[in-house]
Amino acid sequence: MSLIEQVVDAYIDNYGEDAGIGLLKVLADPTAGGDGYRVRMYPMLDADGWEVDKAGKLIELDTTNWGFEIDAGGLAENLNEAVETDIFKVRMGLAPRLGWGTGKILLGVVETAIGVVGIIVPEPGTTGAGIIVTALGVNIVGDGFSQLIGANRGHGYNVLGEASGLIGSELAKGVGKDAKLGEAIGKGVFIVTSIAVGSLGSI
Repeated sequence: MSLIEQVVDAYIDNYGEDAGIGLLKVLADPTAGGDGYRVRMYPMLDADGWEVDKAGKLIELDTTNWGFEIDAGGLAENLNEAVETDIFKVRMGLAPRLGWGTGKILLGVVETAIGVVGIIVPEPGTTGAGIIVTALGVNIVGDGFSQLIGANRGHGYNVLGEASGLIGSELAKGVGKDAKLGEAIGKGVFIVTSIAVGSLGSI
């Protein structure tokens, strides 16, 4: 079995048949309804481990990781990142991921510090607000770290935001409405509330 066949097999094993069908469309000849991309694998020095040349319809995969050979499973992972980032546009690339992740961590640290000050001040109102702002700050820091490591296709996980979306989805289903709409509303309410609480906590 050739290396590309091993990579495709590993891709389907790791990401499922639906992802395999999506990959097939990317690689299939345009006469067969595909995008006509070719995959080229060779040793290269690239932070992502892959490059996509849209004009040339070429996906290049690095077969080494800082001098160490990558197996078919690792190449399948890099192929998935290349396809999702530059072709399907559902994954955030390395540079914006680092920028957003670092920004979230810095914002979260500042918000946490403001919240801690509020907790220390011996006033009932500021103490309560401080606890909430601290929790939001810690949540943002966690979101930033998860984005830096590439979680959730490079978008990170906002635990409180996801929880709000889940609650909104369940409430919507409970009243016979669209669950996706409920999830979006729940996340939207969380964002607005976070901004409002963060602003008040900084006053």
